[in-house]
Formats: sequence, C-alpha cells, structure tokens
Amino acid sequence: MKWDPQYLWPVLEWAIRVVAIVVVPIRRSPTAAKVWLLLILFQPLLGVPFFIIFGSYKTPRWRRDQIKKLPEALKPLRAYLGSNPHLFSGLLPAEYSDSILLAQRLGHLPLIAGNQVEVLTGYDDSIDRVIQDINEAKSSVHMVFYIFMPDVTGKKVARALSDAAKRGVECRVLLDAVGSRKALGRMARQLRKNGVQVVDILPFGFFRKRAARFDLRNHRKIVVIDGEIGYVGSQNIVNSKFSEGLVYQELVTRITGPVVWQFQFLFISDWFLENDQLLDNHKFFPRLAPTGSVALQTLPSGPDFTFQNYQMVLLSLFHAAKKRICLVTPYFIPDDSILNALETAAVKGVEVILIVSQKADNLVVNLAQRSYYERVM
Repeated sequence: MKWDPQYLWPVLEWAIRVVAIVVVPIRRSPTAAKVWLLLILFQPLLGVPFFIIFGSYKTPRWRRDQIKKLPEALKPLRAYLGSNPHLFSGLLPAEYSDSILLAQRLGHLPLIAGNQVEVLTGYDDSIDRVIQDINEAKSSVHMVFYIFMPDVTGKKVARALSDAAKRGVECRVLLDAVGSRKALGRMARQLRKNGVQVVDILPFGFFRKRAARFDLRNHRKIVVIDGEIGYVGSQNIVNSKFSEGLVYQELVTRITGPVVWQFQFLFISDWFLENDQLLDNHKFFPRLAPTGSVALQTLPSGPDFTFQNYQMVLLSLFHAAKKRICLVTPYFIPDDSILNALETAAVKGVEVILIVSQKADNLVVNLAQRSYYERVM
C-alpha cells in the first residue's frame, strides 16, 4: 500500500496530541495542565511552540547558573546578618509559629523584632514621602521596581535620584526590562550620566546573548535608603491614572528598624544576579536600633526564587485561621489549593472576605477571575 502524503498532517497532529497528554501533566500543575492540553488538543501546531516557550517556570540556563553562585557569594554577608542582636528570640505566637518557621525555611530570613511600620495609602503622598527621604539620603539609595515610567511621577523621582547622586550618594536602580522598558529607553541614559547606576532586570530580546522570557518578571517594589529606611508595597513609579479610565489605589509601607537589613539583603541579591557584582560592604548594613514594637519577616519570591514560596505560606495561614481571612488583590485567579483552603475556612466558621478591583485593567484577567466569584460566594 502506497503512503499518501495527504495523511502527513493529520498523523502529525494526532501524534502531537498523544505525546502532549503524557508530557504536559508531568511538567505542569493539574490546573495549568488542563489549559495547555485544551490549547494543544484543539490547535496542536500553535500550542506546541507556545508550550515549549512558556510551558515551564524555569529561567534560562545562564540565569540558573548565576543563581547557583548566589548562596556561596552571599555566605559572608549572611553570617554578618546573623549577628543582628534583634533576631526574634522570644516564644513565637502559637497560632503563627508554623507559618513563621515555614517562611524562614523557604526564604532563609528570620523574624526580626523592634520595627516601626507606617502605612501610606495616599498615592501621591507615598511618592512624595519617598522623594523626601531620597532628598535627605546621606550614603546610599537602592531601588527595585517592576514599572518605572518616564511620566510626571517618574521624572520627579528621577530628579531626586540625580540630585542625590550629584551630592555623592550611591544610587542604584534595578528596573524590570519589560515593565520599565520606556524608562530604560528614554530615561536611563540621563540617569547614568548624572551618576545613577541603572540596571535592567531579566532583559528580553530574541537576539540578546543573556535574554530572559518576557513573561517571567521581577515584580518587586522596594526602596532602601541609607540602609535605615525601607519602602515596600504594591505601588510602582507611575502616575495613578496611567491606564485610561482607571485610577489606581495602592498600599505602601514605610518601615524603619532592624528588618530593613533584609530589604537591603534582597536588593543586593538581585543586584548580584543581574551584573555579577557583590555589594558586600558592611556600610550598607548599619547597626539599627529598635524603632518600634512590630516583628517582621521578609519572604522572597519570583522567577529567581521558589515561585510557590508565597503561596505555601498563604496556605499555611489560611488553614491556621480561627476568626477571619481578609484577602485584598487586584487579580484573583486561584488554583485548587487556594480555593479549597478558603472554602474549608468558611465552612469552619471563619469569616472570609475577598476584596477585588471594581474595574480591571486587563479584560482577559477580569473574565478569568469573575469565573470564580459564583463558586466562592
């Protein structure tokens, strides 16, 4: 029987489908595997290239090699941080002890006491507060942001950084190559000319030697000033109305106290991953006296760390909840483990409150998260 070439494509498509049924569930979680299998089963010639490019959370090999060097490079600095006299040594609260120890195992950063936390809810007020602290900086300003735009807000912050650098303050800025691409293209050159060190995170490009996938991003928003003041929260360096028809509301915390060492340590880790330069000078870690009564712990996550760090600690807290869970998020697309934990808590009598954006900035994400509302209610 003579082979008819017209059967080549149907056979190839079905071969792809059969292989995908075996391979995809091994490489992805059950929830993600269902989505990928649907795409490949209906559009195999389109689905396979997409799965090869985006089907894994792994960063490029050069990046993984850099990450392997990180523990040894940071070993002396970690030992120095371990000498912090304000490491929490008292009895941990029974209801949180498991989650605290889990976060320490995952992120290798302990609970630290003696901190003061100021919650900043005004969008422009928090930007002005950061600028004020930059203007008063004496030794160093370290920033890492997912989005830094060359708009009115971005130009104000850039001006403060340039002024600080001109008076001798060491200013280093890490900007995500995708989220901050406009600032990297329009603003970075002038910042560097003024003495600010600007480095792009996870650079993206088809012909770049050390390129990363455009969907694996660093979403951190951290500012550390003089190793003494830290800002962490959800706000980027961008106008509050940067999306047409939307006004963004964010929450930022201004923190002082010994835990700022951990923010600095995290920035230095990111800085090393991007340009192989280790900022191990102890001047970046001044001895910090207690400024308040709050105990805090930093948990790194993202493509260069374990993606499930944050989720695992959340699950631990959800299962330990006795009275109330209040979850505030602009994007609610949970997997089965999160959904089951929230539902279990509600059935146990825990008050579960979910707060999401009234308007979404992404149609597809909005439709996806709305598909869960009926179930959780």
